[in-house]
Amino acid sequence: MQSSERSGLPEQELHQRSIALMRWALLIVAVVLLTIVTQIGGVVLLLTLALVRFFPERMRPRRLITAGFFVVCYLVASTVVVPPLASATGRVALPCFDATNQKLAALTPLTCALNRHYATPETAEAMLAMAADLQANFPGISPRYLDAAFPFETGMLMLPHLSHGDGRKVDFAFFYTGRNSDYQPGLSPSPIGYWAFERPADDTSDTCPQDTLLTLR
Repeated sequence: MQSSERSGLPEQELHQRSIALMRWALLIVAVVLLTIVTQIGGVVLLLTLALVRFFPERMRPRRLITAGFFVVCYLVASTVVVPPLASATGRVALPCFDATNQKLAALTPLTCALNRHYATPETAEAMLAMAADLQANFPGISPRYLDAAFPFETGMLMLPHLSHGDGRKVDFAFFYTGRNSDYQPGLSPSPIGYWAFERPADDTSDTCPQDTLLTLR
């Protein structure tokens, strides 16, 4: 006797239930991952799915429309909704892009896209002052930062960091030079600024020449 007959459910119904359970599992995983990475992404995804239900059925393909609508909702939330709410709760956004009136910028736009560019007002002021001091002493330099903190202080960790939850920690990017020892603004051996290590100088020994996994060497 087949399993579907023993359970008393038609095989088609069992298949539909399996698909439904899989969809719920994928949704839970997506919400958790988006929350871990961006803090607000999980909530935005749930709101997106709730709003898409009111779209006319003739709007197809449904999944593509949902994905596009999520991107729009996430961008609107990140640029319009979150900044004033974060400011009201004690977090301000650090400058994202290198502009003439800004002395500090994120190394990569991904930092701001993931809402990891927030800090307490005091920390933001200190970062801007430090950047201004660097530019005053080293004209032409372009200070960049990596991860700061999430927009809202909820007690959750901002992985992979263990100490960025209070909004008072900001990772400052190294300054790199080219082959001719000339300064290269915004240069980094890693596209995200992390997990990249420099090779030892020619006159020094490499203590771990084989340990290059996840180092981008």
